[in-house]
Amino acid sequence: MSENVTDLTDNQRRVIPFLVHSATVADACRKAKVAPKTVYLWLHECDAFREELRRRRNAVADAAFDGLKARIEEAVLTLGALLHGERDSIRRAAAKDILELAMRIKEVQELEERIQRLESMQEVKRA
Repeated sequence: MSENVTDLTDNQRRVIPFLVHSATVADACRKAKVAPKTVYLWLHECDAFREELRRRRNAVADAAFDGLKARIEEAVLTLGALLHGERDSIRRAAAKDILELAMRIKEVQELEERIQRLESMQEVKRA
């Protein structure tokens, strides 16, 4: 890709933060005072615009995920403590949450292993 952020117009650079932080393209366009038709054109035809928008959205998502990761241990300890609570309903809910999360983790691990095997098979076919 030969285009980069310096290839963007002032209007394109101005609308990107609104697109990142707004619920809809229409809302972002209204706030940035740019026509939605223009933004959709940029999204369709401008690689640099799409790439910069993707990069900025990923940065926001990464920051949010980092905040969540910092609280995982606390959440696990809280669930563990609830397993020893006085009320049966709380112990049951905590146990259920832990089991459901464990199953999801197992599913994700299995999917990652399958993807790795498929990617390895693709690499062998290409060679």
